[in-house]
Amino acid sequence: MPPQGYGLGAKGANTLDKFISRTRPQHLPPKDKTEDEIHLHEWESMMAKSRELEAERRKREAALRLEKERRLQAVTPRWEALLGRDFSAQKVRTDPILRKLWFEGCPEHLRGKAWSLAIGNSLSLHKADAYKTYSARAARALEQGRFPQDILEQIEKDLDDTLPILHIFKQGSPIRDDLKELLCTWVVYRSDSGLGYAPYVNLLAAMFLLVSPAPVAFISLVNFLARPCLNSFTASDTEEIDAFYRVFENLQADQFPKIYANCKNLGLRLPESYFRSVLVEQVPFAAACRLWDQIVLDGDGYIFRSALAIFGILEPRLYYPDREEILSVLEGRNAATKAITEREIERARLRGEEYEDSLDGKLSVFGLTEDALFDWLEHDGWRDSRFERLVIRELPD
Repeated sequence: MPPQGYGLGAKGANTLDKFISRTRPQHLPPKDKTEDEIHLHEWESMMAKSRELEAERRKREAALRLEKERRLQAVTPRWEALLGRDFSAQKVRTDPILRKLWFEGCPEHLRGKAWSLAIGNSLSLHKADAYKTYSARAARALEQGRFPQDILEQIEKDLDDTLPILHIFKQGSPIRDDLKELLCTWVVYRSDSGLGYAPYVNLLAAMFLLVSPAPVAFISLVNFLARPCLNSFTASDTEEIDAFYRVFENLQADQFPKIYANCKNLGLRLPESYFRSVLVEQVPFAAACRLWDQIVLDGDGYIFRSALAIFGILEPRLYYPDREEILSVLEGRNAATKAITEREIERARLRGEEYEDSLDGKLSVFGLTEDALFDWLEHDGWRDSRFERLVIRELPD
């Protein structure tokens, strides 16, 4: 029989507890028992404080969400009147009162209608039949094995990476099937112009599908991507893409000359994902929705304006004279990001909670929140005329 106090199920401390420290890694010499108990007590106090702070943070966020919901509910009648038969995007852009209403964000249940009206239908697609026609062609191509296999495989991969923070585009979910159908339909539509699939379109299609039925989402997506800047990226027109980068760099040089000079010296420019994903990948989902409220209304210029706002928020991190360091910050994948993520995983584990490992916006770890972004945009001094002159200069045709 083993001595009392040893073995499985034994209660109380065993002899090893006198030597094993619970506040120091086992490969280091153990602390004095008294010191260890003091540090353990301090650690437990810190964990308790951490849980309290986390609870307070969640309480504040819940209060802010509730306040936002109440505010949007209060202005819903104004939005319903605005989105009536006499809606005019130009009037919203030029009327300060309507402009402020739009800037503060659209009620969720009206967002699909707002986006559809703001984008319009410059391509004159038949709203009732366009989606039906192209989706039927896509279905036949899939059934007969004529749909390009490489594109189909890429779509499946992209579906796995679509807005993971929402957890709704997983295998077997109905909306995943709807998104796949929408993407295949868009590919067939593009094939008539000799074009194929494009990176990040899954994110754009998902944004429209979340707020509108598939036929409306299709019309909005196609017209949205027909805008000059987005069209150049989805068509991979390198000359036009370079021209739009020159526009951005001119704006960057005006507002952040030191960052511009640093990026120029490092041979670095804004990652294409900012344009291709229309910032859905970079910012938290709620911020992306509100940002898109502005982009669908104002057009390409607001993408550039928002990217500059992001530079403003990240500014202290963009002076380091190292290309990989700056690029990793802009892409939200640098060592600081990993360290913060690992810290949050450990904190959640110690609190006995599950950690949400899907970042809500790649740049959120740097303090890029909806409030921070829109506070910057509200006071950025942007001039549409400056952007328009640069576009005319760089893309004269």
